[in-house]
Amino acid sequence: MRQFRAAVEAEPGNPMALSVLAFQAIATGDEPAARKWFERVRDQPRIERDKVENLRQLYYKQFGKSPP
Repeated sequence: MRQFRAAVEAEPGNPMALSVLAFQAIATGDEPAARKWFERVRDQPRIERDKVENLRQLYYKQFGKSPP
């Protein structure tokens, strides 16, 4: 995960890094981090909408509610 955080520091809108960090936070049940990373994924126009929707569904399954 360190490499993905470094990628986001170097390029804050890095689609791959944002997506991986959101997925990892969701998968490990870290809701505050999942919310933070999901919001950044959602706001990044370079990430395909179907990938955003997939993360939204995973968030819902993990936390029982839709992300903000």
